[in-house]
Amino acid sequence: MNNQVKYIKLNFNSDFYQYSGNYNYDQAEAVKFYNYIFSYQPPIWQELSAKFGGNETIYFDEYCLGDGVATSFDRYGYKQFTDSATLSYDTRCEPPDSRNPN
Repeated sequence: MNNQVKYIKLNFNSDFYQYSGNYNYDQAEAVKFYNYIFSYQPPIWQELSAKFGGNETIYFDEYCLGDGVATSFDRYGYKQFTDSATLSYDTRCEPPDSRNPN
């Protein structure tokens, strides 16, 4: 809509089952991804949600990186590897003064 990007997805490997957890995504990797796209360091790292899914080795995570950008990713297996991560616009990640202009 309006020629705007809604999200950017980073695929680590299309067949991650053959690997033993080499594709982990965490704050350090999220900072690199954000910096690569926007050319500056994200201002925050704040958890939005962390959910168990299906069984006890699958987790769905969302974090704010600031300036309206969130990152989301799933972690699988006992080594908690990730096959992809997404940067997306999220109003919850806007700076506080831009959400309530007074």
